Amino acid sequence: GSEMCIRDRQKGLKILANGGILPSGDQSLSADTQTQIEDLMAQFWSGDMSAADAQDDYAQLIKKAD
Repeated sequence: GSEMCIRDRQKGLKILANGGILPSGDQSLSADTQTQIEDLMAQFWSGDMSAADAQDDYAQLIKKAD
């Protein structure tokens, strides 16, 4: 009920206050890297790429991100 919502909200605020979040991709990744990620997601959703392959390719993009 509402107690759980309050606890979850308090937990979330504590995480934010402690800096335990990542900035959004548009703040931390270059336009080129963002475009590569968008292309990967388009390829994944429109083709027969497995989730495991998409995850591996995404991890590689993040590793070499500028």
